[in-house]
Amino acid sequence: MFCRICISLLLCACILLSGRVAFCSDLVVATLEWEPYVGSTLPENGYVGRVVREAFARAGHEVRFLFLPWVRVLDRASHGEVDAYGPEYLDPKLQDRFEFSDPFPGGPLGLFALADSEISFRTVRDLRLYTIAVVRGYVNTPEIDSADYLHKQYVTSDSLGLQMLMNHRVDLVVADKYVGRRLLSEMYPTRQAEVDFLDPPLANKPLYLCFPRSRPGHEKLLRDFNAGLRSMRDDGTLAEYRSALGE
Repeated sequence: MFCRICISLLLCACILLSGRVAFCSDLVVATLEWEPYVGSTLPENGYVGRVVREAFARAGHEVRFLFLPWVRVLDRASHGEVDAYGPEYLDPKLQDRFEFSDPFPGGPLGLFALADSEISFRTVRDLRLYTIAVVRGYVNTPEIDSADYLHKQYVTSDSLGLQMLMNHRVDLVVADKYVGRRLLSEMYPTRQAEVDFLDPPLANKPLYLCFPRSRPGHEKLLRDFNAGLRSMRDDGTLAEYRSALGE
C-alpha cells in the first residue's frame, strides 16, 4: 500500500513539476514538423532530434520533444512553458527573451520558383516585383524580414507556400532547400521538375536551440547543451549526423 502511494505521488510530481507539459521526462523541447531536419515520424526524430538528444544525454539529461505548429512553439517558449525550443535561426530581436546555444550545421535558405518563370535575381531588391510566400513567425534573413518594399504573402507553413506556388498564387517561396525538396517529393512526386531552387541561396543558415530566459535554471541547461555539442563536434558525431542530410 505504501509503495503504491509513493508511486502515485511521484507520477503527480512529474506532471506538476515546473509547469512541464504532463511529461515525466527530464526536459521538454518544443519543435515543429520540419523534415528532413526534425519530425515526429522520422527515425530518432531526424537530424535535429539526434543532435539535441545526444548533446543533452552527454550531460545526463533525457529529452522529450513536443511537436507543435511554429506559432505555438514560439508561444509556449515565450511563456517559459518548455525548457527549450528549436531549431531556430539566429535573430538579435529574440535575444531579449531567449538565450541561443552554440550553432550546429543547418542548410541553404533560398527561394523556390516555377521553372518556367525564368525568375533570376542578384539582390533582394530585385525581388520587389514578385509576390513571395513567407511563413509567419519564421526568421529568414535581415534583408527579407525587414524589407517593407517586398510584396510578402504570409502563410502558416512551408507546405502551404509551395502549394500556392504550384497553383500560381505566389511567384516565390522562401524556404530551406532540403525542406522544400522534401515537401515537393511528398506533395507533387511527379511534378518536382517544375520547381527550381534559385541560385544564389539567400544564406547558408546554422541552427540553434533557444532557452527561455524566464525559465528557472536555463543557464545550466544552456551550458550542458553547449558542452555536449562541443564534445560531439570534437569526436566527429556532429559531422556524422549532419552527413545523413546529404548535400
